[in-house]
Amino acid sequence: MICTFYCLRFKLKMSALSAVLLYLIPFVTPVQTYLQLVIPAYTTATSSSTYSSISQTYPASRTVDGDASQDVSRCSHTDDKRGIKEAWLRVDLKKKYSIKSVKFWNRNDVNINSRRLRGYSIRVSSDTALPPPESSCYTDPGIVTLSTIIEKDCERTARYVWLYQDNGDGREVPMLAICEVQVFGCDLGKYGVNCNKTCNHCKNNATCGVVSGKCNEEGCAHPGFQAPYCQNCIDGRYGENCNETCSVFCKSRSCDGKTGTCTDGCLAGYTGSRCDKNCDKGKYGFNCRKSCENCLEGICNNVNGICTKGCESGFKTSMCNTTCDKGYYGRDCKHNCSGNCLNGEVCDPRDGTCPSCVVGFQGTNCDQKCSYGTYGGNCSEICGGCLNDTTCHHVNGQCPLVVSLVGNQHQNVTYRAPLAPSD
Repeated sequence: MICTFYCLRFKLKMSALSAVLLYLIPFVTPVQTYLQLVIPAYTTATSSSTYSSISQTYPASRTVDGDASQDVSRCSHTDDKRGIKEAWLRVDLKKKYSIKSVKFWNRNDVNINSRRLRGYSIRVSSDTALPPPESSCYTDPGIVTLSTIIEKDCERTARYVWLYQDNGDGREVPMLAICEVQVFGCDLGKYGVNCNKTCNHCKNNATCGVVSGKCNEEGCAHPGFQAPYCQNCIDGRYGENCNETCSVFCKSRSCDGKTGTCTDGCLAGYTGSRCDKNCDKGKYGFNCRKSCENCLEGICNNVNGICTKGCESGFKTSMCNTTCDKGYYGRDCKHNCSGNCLNGEVCDPRDGTCPSCVVGFQGTNCDQKCSYGTYGGNCSEICGGCLNDTTCHHVNGQCPLVVSLVGNQHQNVTYRAPLAPSD
């Protein structure tokens, strides 16, 4: 078959159109939405009353039949009898859902219906009892002309969705003329666009917010997560709903969000997985590895090792890590050695004791002269023959000087002690 001029022209146009479509395909974003929970022939609806004319009635079932026509012949309508105080439409979804929004089509063939709708509210419940105003997820302020197609957010967990009206506008009884209702949301336990996220992070298996996954006031199911969205605890916090504060003695103030364990270890002077304990007595520093040596009673500052009660005998400085200077001993090195240690040896810095004493001295510290009647090395020599039974010199055994009176003059006489006492 021979293609005419017009045939060729058509083919060229189609080729150009195909090229444009191929170019646009990468930029087309998939539609993201929530489930439409109203299912015709399954979802049911009930109204507070039903209006009937000579030719037909206007039942609530029309609001869930899938027909969004807004002519009154395709809509539901509550009664207009005098004395009616309220009008409501109740849609039964047959089970609980996480609801995102409610959309409805109001009658539009008579302008008065927009006025009749002013002041309405959207309410939800888990049973068939009329819910109180507190259950409302939206209440119209009643001051503006309304569209005939309305969608309002209603983030709730419920089985029943209500359109409620008690505003008669002073001229008519409260009425509702609703043509179709759609409810958008997710199955319980799911959230997010396309309902592709699982809600398993809320405490006591509570249902989370259908949009963001937000948990209720009970918070998160597991420690280490911050309510209401149950994201990881921020630095410095841990535990259930991140209510606990990491120890100030954690390095970098950073700890495990679930357990509080300090991730980088402890600052100097602290121990335990959460760095909430001081080093044991006698220990200090990083990981408590250093010992408080020579501190009185073994007590020192857990951080820097300074001896808070002073030093054991024989040591000085704030950390008691230096022995006493030569010639000193005792607590804080406050005491002088006797100077009587044999051969000029230094006394023990702790208690001042000498290994041995010079001639004429005795005692552990060599600070006592030989006892009465003794002298010499280790005070092992015995004095003897001193006048008037006086003792001899503690070093060399010489008897002391005595004074005798000769005439009107004093005369000093010295006697050397014999080698042994006289018989």
